[in-house]
Amino acid sequence: MTRSKGGLPRAAATVSRQDDPPPDDFAEISMKQLLGRATSSEGLLVHEGPRHNRTKSYGFQEVCQNDNDDPEDRFEDEGDPTGEDLQLLMDDAIERLGFGPFQNRILWAVGLCFASSSMEMLLFSFLAVVLKADWHLTEHEADTISSAVFVGGLLGNLILGPLGDCIGRKPVFVLTAVILCVFGLATAAATSYFGLWVCRLAVGFGVGGLAVPFDALAEFMPTHQRGTNLLFVQYFWTVGTVLVPTVAYVCLPSGSSSSGGTNSSADDGSSGWRLFCAVCAVPCLLTLCVGVYFVPESPRWLLLQGRHDEALDIIRTAALQNGKSPQALFPTGLTLVHSDSENEDGSFWDLFSPKWLKTTLLLWGVWACQYFIYFGAIMAITLVFAEDPSTDGTNDGPIFDYGPIFVSGLAETAGTSVVIFLIDRMGRIPSQTASYLLGGTSVFALCALAAQDSPPRMSMMVAAFLARLSFMSGTCATWVSTAEVLSTEVRTSGHSTSNAVGSISGVISPYIVSSSTPFNTIGCVILFLSVATSFLVAHLPETKGKAMGVAARNQR
Repeated sequence: MTRSKGGLPRAAATVSRQDDPPPDDFAEISMKQLLGRATSSEGLLVHEGPRHNRTKSYGFQEVCQNDNDDPEDRFEDEGDPTGEDLQLLMDDAIERLGFGPFQNRILWAVGLCFASSSMEMLLFSFLAVVLKADWHLTEHEADTISSAVFVGGLLGNLILGPLGDCIGRKPVFVLTAVILCVFGLATAAATSYFGLWVCRLAVGFGVGGLAVPFDALAEFMPTHQRGTNLLFVQYFWTVGTVLVPTVAYVCLPSGSSSSGGTNSSADDGSSGWRLFCAVCAVPCLLTLCVGVYFVPESPRWLLLQGRHDEALDIIRTAALQNGKSPQALFPTGLTLVHSDSENEDGSFWDLFSPKWLKTTLLLWGVWACQYFIYFGAIMAITLVFAEDPSTDGTNDGPIFDYGPIFVSGLAETAGTSVVIFLIDRMGRIPSQTASYLLGGTSVFALCALAAQDSPPRMSMMVAAFLARLSFMSGTCATWVSTAEVLSTEVRTSGHSTSNAVGSISGVISPYIVSSSTPFNTIGCVILFLSVATSFLVAHLPETKGKAMGVAARNQR
C-alpha cells in the first residue's frame, strides 16, 4: 500500500463499467475518493463524485450490494474509510479551478496596484529635475528626494513582506493601497523640502508591499498558466511608465518658468508639478477600491494557519465564479491539505536556515543588481534626453525631450510581450540572462553615444528603446521566478526582503546616475552590474512547469 503526499492511503484499483475497459493511464484511486460522496438507498451505496483530476479526469460509479459489504473484499490493503474525510492537496485544488473570471478579477486588482506603484516610482525622475529649478535645489538635495522612495521601499519590504506571512495577504494588499493613495496625494500638497521628503519616503514604504499582492495572485494560478498570467500583470506596470511622461507632458510643459521660491518652501507657480503629482496618485485610489472588493485571502496561507474551512470556502467560491460546480469539484467532507513543500508555518528567520540560505543569497544578489540597472537605465535615459536650461543662458524650467522618453516607455510594453512569448519556451533562467545582457549592452552604447560632441539622435533612441525593452523583460521574469521558487510559508518574506535589498541599491543609484557623473562612467557601471545579474541568475533553479516551492527544494 502506498500513501499520498497528504497522508492519504492509496491502493491500486481499477474502476470501470463492465462494458467499458479502463484507460491505460488511469491513476491510482483511494477508497476515500471512491466512497467519498455517497447516498444509501434500499441497501445500495452509489458513488456520486468527485472526479479525480491530476492529469486526466474520468467519471465513475461504484455500486455495493449492501451496506455490510467490506471494501477490503474489493480493494486490497485498504481499511474501512467510514467516517474519514476526503483529502485533496492544495496544489490539486488550484489545478481543478483552472483559470477564469475569478483569477481575472484578482489580476486586474494586482495590475492596478502595479500601475500605481510604477507611476509613483517613476515620477521622481521628472520631479527631481523640476524641483531643482522650482525650489533651487542643489544636486545633492534633488538626489536625496529621489532616494527617499527607495529608503521607504527598503523599510516597506522589510516590514510589509513578513507581515504578509503573519497576518495574511489581503490586509497587506489593502494597507499598501491606502499608503500609496494617502501619501501620493500628500506629495502634491507638500510645502517644504522636508515635508516632500517624508511624503516620498512614505510612498516608497507603500511600494515596498508590492510583492505581497503579486504573490497572492501567484498562489491562485494553475501551474501551466502561472508564468504567462503573472507576466500580464507587468503590462500594468508598463502602462504606468507610459502614463508618467504623458502626464508630465501635459502638466510640466517644456520651458515652464518658476515664479521663485527657496529650497525650503514651494511657491504656487506655473510649473504644474503639484497637478502632476495629484494625477499620478489617482490610480492609487482605484487600487484601494478594487482591492477591497475583489481580492480574497490566499487559501494557501489560510491552510498554513489551520483555517481549513475558510480556505475551502474561498476555493468553492472561485469554482463557482469560474463556471464550475463547487460540489462536484470539492464535495462535502473534503479536507484540503498541504503539499510536502508547504507543511509548516514559516517566519523571516527561516530564510537563513540551511534549507533556504543559498536561494536567499542568490535572490538578494539578483535583486540588488537588477534594481540598480533598471532604475539606473530610466534615470540615464531621462538625463540623456533632458537639456539643462543653464546651457542656453536662460532661467526657464527644465526642457524634456518627451518624444524619446515616451518611446522608450513604450518599449516596456514590447519587453513584456517578448518575455511572455519566451518564458514558457526558453524557461525563466535563460529569459533573464539574455535580457539583462542585452539591456546592459544597450545602456553602454547609449551612454557612449551621448558622450560624443554631436550624438546621433536616432541611434540613441534605438539604444534607449532596446535598453528599456530588455530590462523590462528581465525584471518581469525575475518577479515570476522569485514567486515560484519560494514556498508558501516564506514566499512574501523572501520576495519582499529580496525587494528590500534591491531598494538599497536603488537608494545609491541616484547619486551615481546623476547629471554630475560622466555618461561613459554610467554606461560602464550598468554594463558591469548587468553581467553580474546574469551570472547570479544562472545559479538559480529553473521553475518552468513545476509546482510552487518545489524547484529550490529539489536543487538542495
